Amino acid sequence: MESIIAKGKTIKEAIQKGLELLNLSDQEVHVEIIQPEAKGFWGMGSKEALVKLSKVEQILPSTESEHDQTLNDPHSMNSVLHSSIGKAWVKDGVIYSQPSATQFPIVTIAKGIQLYKNKQLVEENQTVILAGDMLETKLVESIAHEETKWDVRLDDTKLTAWIDVEPGYKVVQKLSDIEPNHHLTLKMEEQKKAHNHLQYKEIARKLDALHITYGLNQVEMIKAAETLEPSTFEVAKGAAPKQGTDGYIEWKTNVDIQQHLLENEGGRIDYKESKTNSKVERGAVIAIIHPPKSGRSGYTATNELLPATKTVPITVQPKQGVTVADEKIIATASGRPHFSYSGNHVMVSILPTLIHQGNVNVSSGNIQFTGDVEIKGEVEAGMLVEAEGNILVEQAVNQATLNASGAVITRKNILNSDISAGAQMILVIELSHMLQSIHHSIEKMSALLKQLVLSSSFKSSDVSSNNLQPLIRMLIEKKMKDFPMLVKKYVERMKKEEPNVKEKAWSEVGVELNTLFLTASTHPVSLNTMIQLTHKIKQLCERNKTEVAPNSYIQIENASSSRLYSSGNILVLGSGCINTTIHSGGMVKVNSTLRGGKVYAELGADIHRAGSDSGTATFIEVPEDQKICIETAMEGPTIKIGSKKHTFKETIRKVTAALDPSGRLMLEEVGS
Repeated sequence: MESIIAKGKTIKEAIQKGLELLNLSDQEVHVEIIQPEAKGFWGMGSKEALVKLSKVEQILPSTESEHDQTLNDPHSMNSVLHSSIGKAWVKDGVIYSQPSATQFPIVTIAKGIQLYKNKQLVEENQTVILAGDMLETKLVESIAHEETKWDVRLDDTKLTAWIDVEPGYKVVQKLSDIEPNHHLTLKMEEQKKAHNHLQYKEIARKLDALHITYGLNQVEMIKAAETLEPSTFEVAKGAAPKQGTDGYIEWKTNVDIQQHLLENEGGRIDYKESKTNSKVERGAVIAIIHPPKSGRSGYTATNELLPATKTVPITVQPKQGVTVADEKIIATASGRPHFSYSGNHVMVSILPTLIHQGNVNVSSGNIQFTGDVEIKGEVEAGMLVEAEGNILVEQAVNQATLNASGAVITRKNILNSDISAGAQMILVIELSHMLQSIHHSIEKMSALLKQLVLSSSFKSSDVSSNNLQPLIRMLIEKKMKDFPMLVKKYVERMKKEEPNVKEKAWSEVGVELNTLFLTASTHPVSLNTMIQLTHKIKQLCERNKTEVAPNSYIQIENASSSRLYSSGNILVLGSGCINTTIHSGGMVKVNSTLRGGKVYAELGADIHRAGSDSGTATFIEVPEDQKICIETAMEGPTIKIGSKKHTFKETIRKVTAALDPSGRLMLEEVGS
């Protein structure tokens, strides 16, 4: 074994000189310390370090798995110690060493690591481990981390509160494991670990600051403070109100004739199998009146009360042939039950049926009947049939007029005639639309008057807050010039139709509008007067809001050069319509051809074939939120949806027309 003795001011310097002389690395020699350095007093008696370096054969270290296995095997411990003689190693953050009499491990300290030998910090970056040395390490703590991101949010109703948590991280440091070696260079490794900095008390404080106190979920709050994955937690849940039910009527007999018109295999109505409304005998229970059921209030997560919607009863006005007893509607006469809704108010009556066996002509005279009318023959030229209920005509209608409060059904041709169903309802709808425009204008006027009354210039004026007539005139002249015309149209229409309007409130509102805005009245007008008027108009319109009633509709086979006017649907089941004007408050369905004429359908139109080869002018119109479906659109017909028009320049099959969200008229078609 080749060896030399080297000296130096320190052991480290002596070893380095010896290695240079041998031209070897520290892993290729055994080091034996003969004399450590010593410092004398005032430089006297100092000694240099002496070391002996001996060249040895290289010992291959065991693999990590072999070393780990040996350390875990007590029977192999001796062999481990034997193979590690003169070496040091790191396992699970601990430095182990096995110095020998001839070999001392050398440790190099990397940046970020502090090595303590026998409780003393090693100031140099390299040291020799002697037998019995106690080694400890401290890692310079990393400040690399990211805080947890979190937030509390409420839904739009404030019923539910959530916490969204995105955990941060912190960097964890430890000594890297190193196999036994004569020269050990300590290494440090860093690992980024998810870390949730959020604490339960922070969540509680935040919820309290947001007044979220109802329905807290403590378990979810704890989970939010512990999660190491981005997550959302429902930490509070309010109680939604339980809505009640309005009063309603449970009909015990059929009151809708349209439900009983049956189609055959070809899609046509089979009149032999059709049934009219159920007729009841005296004493029969027509319906049961159910009272409203109150709901239950709820609470938001912020402990705010959520009241249940107020429920309203259904009020019943018994008319001819009907009485009310013990929450039941009872027939006092035999006939067909008839009803009409106005908001939560319903009028119920028993309508008798008039059956006219022959034609209606100059011999029979006109027919005006409070009930249903069934005509077995024709209605001839110049004749009038009016009914408070339904009208059913088995034969043709020629140059005649049919007016029904309910449905009009004809089974043969209609020529140059006027047919209307639900005319009273149509009038109410028109008056309601007119009043809604007036109501909007009066509200605008009231807001402007309020601003003027509160202004400093008003206080110095001669106008009294109890009589705002001069200000009203000024506003009309300068800002609302069209308003008097709206009022005038309503007042004039009301005077004309007053005999046909059953509810007096429509007329009373007209008189008040005329007095306030159209005449040079000295009647004092205050803001309170305006507010009361708008309230009265609003109540009247809401009370008369009604959906398309199934009892008011027109159902015919075909019509030519006629006028059809219905508050509900209009159904043409036979060969179609020629040069006929159709106005429907519901939908219009033509099973065959629509040739010429005009159609307006409040709830959309469904036409099998529109137009003709001759190019007869055909016009179909619906509101902007409805659509027009045509199986075959010939060249020539014009459709209008809202304010948008389109004229077909060629024949198109299976086309559906509607406005897109931007207001453009779009055509979806299949084939051409």
